[in-house]
Amino acid sequence: APGGARTQLTFFRDPVGGAEFEPVRGGCLVFSKDVGGGEFFQYYRHDLDGGRDTLLSDGSSRNTDARWSHDGRRLVYGSTRRNGRDVDLWLVEPAEPKSTRLLAELDGGGWSALDWSPDGQRLLLRNYFSINKADLWLLEVSTGIKTRLAPQDAAAGVAYLTGRFRRDGQAVYATTDRDSEFQQLVEIALDTGEHRCLSRDIPWDVEEFELSPDGKTIALVSNEEGRGTLRLLDAQSGRPL
Repeated sequence: APGGARTQLTFFRDPVGGAEFEPVRGGCLVFSKDVGGGEFFQYYRHDLDGGRDTLLSDGSSRNTDARWSHDGRRLVYGSTRRNGRDVDLWLVEPAEPKSTRLLAELDGGGWSALDWSPDGQRLLLRNYFSINKADLWLLEVSTGIKTRLAPQDAAAGVAYLTGRFRRDGQAVYATTDRDSEFQQLVEIALDTGEHRCLSRDIPWDVEEFELSPDGKTIALVSNEEGRGTLRLLDAQSGRPL
């Protein structure tokens, strides 16, 4: 509320890196913290009723890029706990910390989960190599099997940097420099892989975007000569609002 009193929730010697409310009921949040700047980030559940903090990760490996499922029951995150090198995907129900399990073994350190499908059955993954090369993958949560969503052109690297599922789960929105000198916002049909550009009239890099809760509007930020410009688009037509 305007003029309202703030209430401190955590009291650690080290800074908290970020936090996300449980998306349905909001009775808890999950936050990230390391010790002494060592960047071996751990995830904790903070209960708003009572203020208790509960460790969710293993306490020793590096853990990053946590994503709540839309029903607020599960959390997926990347972790090096298997061998200290590769970033695998791990799954936990924050209400039951002992439910933690390995979801998918992955090769390399550039993997991250970008989004859950609306029905909670699939994950959109990114495998990041460099600013000029990054892949998108789909992963079946029940089996851990993954498939590449957007094949790379062998002649030239393509970078898919961000992504979100469309609200009906039949397509994803992503930013990519495929067929462009800029990072553009595209819609990728999951059944055919067809790309539809939504930001063709913006001659700048689209750096980030977010989908409205009803799925009808996209907010995006483009880098225009070093200045961030916010735009709203109609998600179906790509028409500027």
